[in-house]
Amino acid sequence: MKKAFYILLIPLFLETLATFAQSPVPCEDLLRTSEQLYESGNYDLVISQLENGLKTCNLSHADKERALVLMIRSQIEKDNPEQTDQLVYRLLTLSPNYSLPDPAKASTFNNALLKYNVRPLLSIGIRGGVNFPYAHIERIYSVLTSADYARKYSSRPGVTAGIHVELEFYKNLSLCLDPAFTRISYNRNITGEQNWNLKFTETMSSVEQSFALKYTYPVHSFRFGIMSGYVFQSISKAQADVDLKYTAYNAITETFDPYQSAANKIDLKSVGLREKNFNSIMLGLTAGYKTGNTVFSLGVQYYYSKDNLVSSDHRYDSRELLFDFYYIDNDFDINQLMFRAGIDYIFFHKIRKNS
Repeated sequence: MKKAFYILLIPLFLETLATFAQSPVPCEDLLRTSEQLYESGNYDLVISQLENGLKTCNLSHADKERALVLMIRSQIEKDNPEQTDQLVYRLLTLSPNYSLPDPAKASTFNNALLKYNVRPLLSIGIRGGVNFPYAHIERIYSVLTSADYARKYSSRPGVTAGIHVELEFYKNLSLCLDPAFTRISYNRNITGEQNWNLKFTETMSSVEQSFALKYTYPVHSFRFGIMSGYVFQSISKAQADVDLKYTAYNAITETFDPYQSAANKIDLKSVGLREKNFNSIMLGLTAGYKTGNTVFSLGVQYYYSKDNLVSSDHRYDSRELLFDFYYIDNDFDINQLMFRAGIDYIFFHKIRKNS
């Protein structure tokens, strides 16, 4: 009779033991207890305990990472490849820059993580640098037969600064949007007879928007890219400084006397001498270094344009330039070479299983 009583108690004891074993573990002991269970081979309890802890405990990012790694190792021990892959995806979603403790070591855990490829999906940053414009004469105009209006334009380095947005849409191909502010300048030195010399300097500011396709080739932490696209630029300001020096015969004194006149910040846009918008084709090369979610980059871009910057209908409208300084614009376009440095932050990543 007593023996039968003890036999009846066995199921109740086992149920009580199981209930005790599966009861919630205090959050502060969650990882320590789970690691002990893992070492003892109780993988099912490790997984259920950590899954519940991830939902109910306020774990730090590092502790969540440790919990998912322990769950992945438990599923590997249970030989559950599908559940292992799901947990690896969760780990990489939490920590896209997770690095293997020993990447050179061949192990099932390493192989499980190496099945996935993690790439930046959306990056936003800033760019800044220098700009070298090259003015190209399309057609020559003149108002003085004795002056050389065909002389080449001399460029001065300018500046460029803006925002960079990059969205990867297919493998290593991404769409880049770069709204920016650009300032360039050039000068003309027109010479003529009798020590006649006109110095003309223009500073042009524009707001640009470029759209480009970029292919990125990653090598460890480095990212090399080639890009091509279209640039739309709108001139916001165009100002000119002019300085005219010449020698003229003075009939009263019967001598050749020097004369000089100058004007600063003549608004070429308000008098209609500049086209409002122009377009360019862009080619570029980039190199970057990725550390965590931050990417430091250097790039060079070339803008090629055939759009004439001179408004032909208003070529003769500035009486000050035309009659006081004998200045007239040639038809010309501007190509630009830009060197930019930047810093980007990766806000979202793309996680894909290798095919």
